[in-house]
Parts: sequence; structure tokens; C-alpha cells
Amino acid sequence: MALVNSHFEVVIAFKDTGNDTVTRTYRLNEAAYVDAAADAAALVAAVAAMSDCVVSGYSLNQKFIENALALPAAAQNENQALFSGLITGDPTDSAIASVPGIKSSLMSGATGKANNIVNMANATVIAFVGLFTAAGTASLSDGETWEDTSVSGKRRHTKNNNG
Repeated sequence: MALVNSHFEVVIAFKDTGNDTVTRTYRLNEAAYVDAAADAAALVAAVAAMSDCVVSGYSLNQKFIENALALPAAAQNENQALFSGLITGDPTDSAIASVPGIKSSLMSGATGKANNIVNMANATVIAFVGLFTAAGTASLSDGETWEDTSVSGKRRHTKNNNG
């Protein structure tokens, strides 16, 4: 089982007179990043020439797929961990992140209220939270990071309309 390269795609954002944004996603045929980047630029120019809207930006994404997918025995996307913490440098603002199908071993206890609280001392949880701090490699929403000591986590269950 491995995540392997599937394809590249370009997502183009358009803005209209009312400052409303829509996006369109186009799959690219190139296998190499340098070729996909050139094709993306050409596609953006071609689409921009056809639209009265302005292209406000685009992203070039490399898509990966699991080449030997095996479904888990007991996991539900609706069973989520919801993390919330204060924004670095702004104690009046907070941000959230969630993880679907949270492992029960990451909860504070096996039963009762503790089963709905994420164990923030767990090494896996600490590593995840650390990714979104000032020293981490990712950011929340518009480039913000968490004050790591302010982050807490709880279980939430979301609605599923899949049957």
C-alpha cells in the first residue's frame, strides 16, 4: 500500500463584479511538474481570455491516490476530533482544525466524559498540534498559527446523509 502520483490539476479562482468567487478545476495530462506548471499557465491564460471575470488566482495541485486501498474495519468519518486554540499573537482570536475518524486510543479515557476529550499529552496529538504552531510546517486558515499551550481537543459527531 502506497500513495502514488495520479495526476496534476489546476484550480482557477474567478471574481466577478460583486467580488463573488467561483473556482473551476481542470485535470492536466502532464506527468512531470515542470510540464504541468507550463500547461497550467497556458490554461489560465486561455480561460482568462474567455471570461469577463478576472482570474484572482490559481493553484497547481499534484493528486495522489492509494494504489492498494483497503478499507478500515471500524472507522467513521463522522466521528471527529475538533481542535481549538488561540492564534499566535492575538489572544482574542482562535482557530479550529478537525481530524475525521479519530482513533479511540487518542481519547483521555475509554468510557464516560473522558472518552469525548482528546488526550493532549499523547505524542501523536502533540506532533499534530505542533505542525500548526509558529515552529511548525503548516498554518490554519489564512496563515495563522496556534499558541500550542492553548489548544484543546474534543470528540464531535457530524451528520451523514450517505444512507
